[in-house]
Amino acid sequence: MSRVTLGDIRRNGWKISCTADMVESFENNQIMSRIFPNAEEARRRIIVTISELCASAKPGTRKYPRKGKIKWFKGAGKIRELDLPNKNYDARLLWSCKFREIQLLGISDHKGLIRISRSATGRVHNTITDEFDFSEDNVLDEKVIEGLSDEKIAQIEREMDEKIKIAKEQLKLEYRDIQAAVDRATVWLITPHGTEIKLTDEQNKAVGYPTPMLLPGVAGTGKSTVLQKRFRNDLEGWIRENKKQPVHMVYLTLNPRLAAVTISEIMPYVPDWLDLEDIVMDLEKWMKISIAKADASYDPEEDYKVNKRADFYFFRKWFKDQPDIRTSFDPAQLWEEYRGVLKGSSESNGKFLGKDAYLGLPGRRGAFEKRRREIVHQILSKFDKHRIEQGVWLDQELASRVLMLDYKETLSNIYVDEVQDLTELQTRALISRLPESGEGFVFDLTGDVSQQVYPSGFRWQDIGKMLHEIRGMNIRKSEPLNINYRSGKNLIEMANWVLQEMDERNRIIGEGLQQAYAANDGAMPSVISASKIELVDKMVEVGLPKAHSPIIARDGEQVLEIKKMIDESKKMAGQFTEGGSRSEFVFTVSEAKGLEFPHVILWDIGAGSDNLLKRWSHEKKKDFLEEEEWNIQLELRHLFVGITRARVLLLSLTPSDSPEYISLGGNPLDDSLLEGGVLARGEDADFNRIAEVSMNAEELLRMADSYASQGMYEAAFAAAEEAGDETKAARYKILSLDQQGEYYQAALKSRDLDKNTDALEFAQKALENDPDDIDAAVLLEEIYETLGRSEDAAEMRAQRTYRNAGQQGGKQGSASLYSLAAQEWDGINKYDVSAEAWSR
Repeated sequence: MSRVTLGDIRRNGWKISCTADMVESFENNQIMSRIFPNAEEARRRIIVTISELCASAKPGTRKYPRKGKIKWFKGAGKIRELDLPNKNYDARLLWSCKFREIQLLGISDHKGLIRISRSATGRVHNTITDEFDFSEDNVLDEKVIEGLSDEKIAQIEREMDEKIKIAKEQLKLEYRDIQAAVDRATVWLITPHGTEIKLTDEQNKAVGYPTPMLLPGVAGTGKSTVLQKRFRNDLEGWIRENKKQPVHMVYLTLNPRLAAVTISEIMPYVPDWLDLEDIVMDLEKWMKISIAKADASYDPEEDYKVNKRADFYFFRKWFKDQPDIRTSFDPAQLWEEYRGVLKGSSESNGKFLGKDAYLGLPGRRGAFEKRRREIVHQILSKFDKHRIEQGVWLDQELASRVLMLDYKETLSNIYVDEVQDLTELQTRALISRLPESGEGFVFDLTGDVSQQVYPSGFRWQDIGKMLHEIRGMNIRKSEPLNINYRSGKNLIEMANWVLQEMDERNRIIGEGLQQAYAANDGAMPSVISASKIELVDKMVEVGLPKAHSPIIARDGEQVLEIKKMIDESKKMAGQFTEGGSRSEFVFTVSEAKGLEFPHVILWDIGAGSDNLLKRWSHEKKKDFLEEEEWNIQLELRHLFVGITRARVLLLSLTPSDSPEYISLGGNPLDDSLLEGGVLARGEDADFNRIAEVSMNAEELLRMADSYASQGMYEAAFAAAEEAGDETKAARYKILSLDQQGEYYQAALKSRDLDKNTDALEFAQKALENDPDDIDAAVLLEEIYETLGRSEDAAEMRAQRTYRNAGQQGGKQGSASLYSLAAQEWDGINKYDVSAEAWSR
């Protein structure tokens, strides 16, 4: 029997919305078992009760459902209450009603609303309801409305409203607008398919924009939700008319995990016969499929093997071995320039862009100022040769091949989420698949340029130019989504402070600043200054950083230093067990882009470009930065991305023992933020507040998957381990070891999971790296035996024994080793090599 969900409510024509608290309480077994010992039975009873509420009146024929009571709570006003069927527990449902909509506020008892350890969504949107006391002791009046007529219920409402008005005037009681709070807090919509985000007026307006649509919006504005809704509307229209697979449609993301999440969210709304994975996928998968369709003799999976794909971590491994540039350049910035400009620009066509062409690009077409481009080209040319020597491919080569193919079929409906991560070349490949007529197609794109730390690849205006050039269509960027639904007002105001300091060309969301949807302000971001050791020790003491509360630093050198200090502090504190502070959760701004967390700790975030933002904020030193404007904008982007990773709490840490802190007389950037009223002086208790969120296993695993989708496998391993999923943790650990080139350890872990084919591949890699690695050779031999490949195992033994004999250098015992090697080769009929061994 499938689990009971809120989607099982028989709505009888009512629109039903609810709060995050309602959803989380309903899904919480501990709360449900208070209502009835069997949690699933408790859910079933709640569904029946709400269904009966909906059945008590039909929207359009009666104004209100006729169940339960109307209660007047002191300081709140009136709200509806419905008893829930329970066993030995006083449980009620608080709800409200407006035109054709029932709003479920939450589950309560005689003490008031039941509150659990909230998710970030609950903490952002439900905190406003904490201002109201819904306890039995706070009830001033109540009326039963069971079975009454609309006229009688309306009369009760009027009389109660009059009493409330008199109380406010005569007794000077303060009343907040409970209905406005309910409207804000009910962010979920209950449908027959489950719960989905309730679209706001701003989002509904965007759903109706004409196509082609370029819709910008920062994280949390609901742009992906809008794109999904547009796609669903078009898909449902096609299914109604055609009842067959829509081969003309494709919904793309750059990130495979985002594609999987999109499929899971859309799946309930489509018929079982529809293959969503055939039309919703990541860009790389779509390009490989496109190549295979256009050229039957070509096998993209063979030519573009997953384990031979160049990514940032491949680049960073090479970068670490370049001592002459390690301290002068940011590896993430170099990688973005390589992928987005030198390989991914329209001029490159997938090849490495020549020096003259690169130097001739306009200033805003790259992540580096023009004066640094010659040395950048030299560095990245060296990396390009290394990549080719290693037989590793880049995603831009796929895009180039797609552009060269001759297609017989076009795509009339293309939807792209997170388009800011696409290069010019990839965007051109997509546009080339639209009908040549330039009419009757859908081309809908959404993007968050705030996720771009380096402005190297994506520019909104280039899409319009390309679309006109290739298909003759004019397009303009739509009005940005500026209302943030994910964070509290104080966090958004801090982000807006940074936006205001950017020049208009660099401003991430255009001319308008963000507005907070959540009615509550949320906690004020705070800053604490102390020595590095003191800051780290305080974090370790309370178990920071954690999966939900990571440290974000400006660059990789800081990350390495912080990780080392955390591990040393844990040793000193005797913190050897898991569950405490985890150094895996320390990231650079570039690594954290695209991710979001309930809480974030920023570590000396203004340190980039030789403490440029601190000098820019300094009263005297700012006058000597005329040639640094480009870099100032770059550092403001980093600051903005760091701030906007947090949903609920943000703590900024400033080491007070650094040379620049002493020379500048403190941190002028902190001072500017404090003077701007968007940052507050912190206290030690802030560390506890940042650490206090508890996540259940399911939430931790979702976070682990989110880390993995960004290639952050070490963090994914730590999150899965915290969740108690040893198998998933081991899988992510293997991916991390592979990423770091620790192939022998990856082989051991794979063998422990009985993944012997993977173990074989890793052991072979380990031997390729170091032919003298005896441990890897022995392990490979064991794996061959396990897989039943006895001849290969014998070959390994023979080679190992022969090598050992050679290392004896003619000493006593070498002859017997040569004989053993010869016997092994004889056993597998390799007489030519055995003869040579016998001769020794």
